[in-house]
Amino acid sequence: MTDKPDDAPLDALVEAYIALRDKRNSVLARHKEELRAFDEAMRAGEAVMASALHALGAQSVKTAHGTFYVATWEKVVVQDWQQVLDYAVEHERLDIFERRVNKHVGLELEGDLPGIVVERGSRINVWTTQ
Repeated sequence: MTDKPDDAPLDALVEAYIALRDKRNSVLARHKEELRAFDEAMRAGEAVMASALHALGAQSVKTAHGTFYVATWEKVVVQDWQQVLDYAVEHERLDIFERRVNKHVGLELEGDLPGIVVERGSRINVWTTQ
């Protein structure tokens, strides 16, 4: 018979941890709801700024209170891991992997690498003038 450590302190720790996690998730959900109106108002403002940039044919506009500009982004999303794996093996391109497709390699192989989609978008960023 082997000596087994007392599980009670660890069980109490796990119980406390789960309670903390549940409380944290509750606060996060409440804050998400509380922030919804702010997020919607900010998205509406970003849409107006994006329209202004488009109308002006500009990438940025500086005002007395700050500068807003367009920032583009790209994301490589795997839609079919098996196709990506098959491609990597066939073409000896293990540099594709990080537990996600390497963004730079995914962009390089866009159109040739099956199983991925490249997503692009833009957002409005605002810098405060100090």
